[in-house]
Amino acid sequence: MTAEIVVMNSVAIALAADSAVTVQNPYIGEGNQKIYNTSNKLFMLSKFDPVGIMIYGNADLLRVPWEVIIKMYRNNLAAKSFPTVKDYALDFINYLEAFFPDVEQVGHFFNSIVGYYYNVLLQEINTKVDETIKENNKIEHQNVRKIVETTIKTRLEKLYESPKLPSLPDDFDQSVIQKYQPQIEQAINVVFEKLPVSKVSIERLTNIAGCIFSRDVFPSNISGVVIAGFGKNETFPALLAIAVDGVINGKLKYRVDHNTRIDPDQNAIIIPFAQREMVNTFIEGIDPSFNQLLDGYLAEVFESYPRALINNLPQATEKEKQALLRILSHESNGILKKLHEDLKEYKEQVHINPILSAVGILPKDELAAMAESLVNLTSFKRRVSMEAETVGGPIDVAVISKGDGFVWIKRKHYFAPEQNHHFFANYFRDCL
Repeated sequence: MTAEIVVMNSVAIALAADSAVTVQNPYIGEGNQKIYNTSNKLFMLSKFDPVGIMIYGNADLLRVPWEVIIKMYRNNLAAKSFPTVKDYALDFINYLEAFFPDVEQVGHFFNSIVGYYYNVLLQEINTKVDETIKENNKIEHQNVRKIVETTIKTRLEKLYESPKLPSLPDDFDQSVIQKYQPQIEQAINVVFEKLPVSKVSIERLTNIAGCIFSRDVFPSNISGVVIAGFGKNETFPALLAIAVDGVINGKLKYRVDHNTRIDPDQNAIIIPFAQREMVNTFIEGIDPSFNQLLDGYLAEVFESYPRALINNLPQATEKEKQALLRILSHESNGILKKLHEDLKEYKEQVHINPILSAVGILPKDELAAMAESLVNLTSFKRRVSMEAETVGGPIDVAVISKGDGFVWIKRKHYFAPEQNHHFFANYFRDCL
């Protein structure tokens, strides 16, 4: 895990990222992990223009480290520039789609549907079968077939409820099925070989394979990519953040999580990435988990109290109780809604707006200090709690402005800069 932050105003944009990376052996079991504080997550996207990029989540894309991909793209980009940050992001996406050979895409496809999606289905089926055996001490073959068909059907219907990704062609699911039909059949045989799977279920499993690469359905081990800075035609900083799953059939599966910019109506923005709870607590004045717990408890109280009150009116008829319950429930919902609105207004006026107002006038060095402090806050919380220190190590900090470009405020090196002058001398060689 990691903690990253973007702090923007009309003058500049500050980016900060910690150095912790968690390595876990999937074959040994849970709790087996090692944390290194040497990872690079913040980079210049262009050697010449004021654009940066941050990575969080999965450190690889199709088993190629993001650092390698970014630096190869940067050399390929050379002195080319684009009008907007969005155009930089689209060019980077196009580069990713052409980066991986077809054999790598086939391997990713097979590993994804076998290693994750189909195995999740198999575990769900096995759980239902075990529950039936535990309840009845046995299970008939026809009941197993019914569980298999029902589980697969339900999963496909749930996938159909997820919207298609706008970045992909409308018929992308069918083109995936057509191209990877042999891999789909192999995956079905590998995962469901011991189960009675009908032709209808095989067709549904095939459609599931198409859906998971064309719809807004992402596994937990995705990569986050944040591209921020100034395009050639942009006066104020902009940011585009995407969640990336992989490259399939020559297309990058991604979802846009943030697409924002500074403008005359919005002169300050703070966006945390990855582990965000401490930054949200600082900005909003309340821990997000506690806030969620409080919302749930209040909703339960306001829903149950009218019914408890009605049940203590023994002299009222059932018809009178129902009429009174409707009135009290309506009033309770109104009070709860008003409470949420008042709390939201208090949060904005007392906590959020004052911080954003201050950020709007911060100079470049203070933007950098604030970004570093917010990442440090998350790191400190991990250090003084019993949680694993998944945020830590040196914090890389950069400030990007229209006039000065990409400026490192703090940057770690795995080597001594004074002993490697050739590294800096060769930095621009491939771009000129």
